[in-house]
Amino acid sequence: MKLFMTKPFRKYSKVLIILCAVLLSFLWSCKSSTNNSKPSITASIDFTVLEKGSHGNFTNKQERIISDQITLQDIYNTINGTRKPGLPVPEVDFSKYQVAFITSGERSTGGYSIAIDTIVREEEQTILYIGGESPKPGDYVTTVITAPFILVKFEKQSVPVVFRYSLHK
Repeated sequence: MKLFMTKPFRKYSKVLIILCAVLLSFLWSCKSSTNNSKPSITASIDFTVLEKGSHGNFTNKQERIISDQITLQDIYNTINGTRKPGLPVPEVDFSKYQVAFITSGERSTGGYSIAIDTIVREEEQTILYIGGESPKPGDYVTTVITAPFILVKFEKQSVPVVFRYSLHK
């Protein structure tokens, strides 16, 4: 009992009380501010790669959602511009599906590719995660102009589709 009556304890007791009050206040605020909302990811969406290659004949980078057969035909016309024979244009039921077209545009060498890592449906949007490869300094690559591209088909979405890159540039 004498320990609590000494002057050093009285001197530091006010500091200890303040520290305890601050700690309890912090713990209480953490507990009361927990987020009870549902996670925003609701589903992973299956997709089918319709076409993928390194010579798409598109000079500029593009990300597009295709929702009709005529636009898909136009994309294939450009892809097939230097191919003999050309790639066949797939028939897509656009009442059920949509197609994503991604191209990086022209690259000065080989070693580049585009891939779809995953497609995720969230409450307010669908996110199409784009990956792929690019050559590292010193890698041996072909010295030819390339234009990597990919076309994927997935279930038609009622929310906007957003493109996000994880490609190492």
